[in-house]
Amino acid sequence: MRDHLFLYAPGGSRRIFALAEAVSDPEHNDKYNPQEEGSCRWKINIRYLINLHVSDGIDLDEINTGQRDLMVSIQRQSHIRLFPEEYQIAFSRLQQKRE
Repeated sequence: MRDHLFLYAPGGSRRIFALAEAVSDPEHNDKYNPQEEGSCRWKINIRYLINLHVSDGIDLDEINTGQRDLMVSIQRQSHIRLFPEEYQIAFSRLQQKRE
């Protein structure tokens, strides 16, 4: 099974709006520029499984299992691994929004 990635819009929206599947291994980005905001050292090819408008995504508060506060976790890191219960909630809610 390939890795799945939930895409999150930071800032005021606090929404997960897409689910993607990694279809390649990470590769060094030859266009990486540490002086450029948003430039990434690595790149990866993905295939969207669900892709909504950010405003139609699910708020992080909807993925509350009582194990942790996702907002706090995301503020500390650029990416986090969801617990299995969090993954199931996020996946289910995104599917509902897509329908």
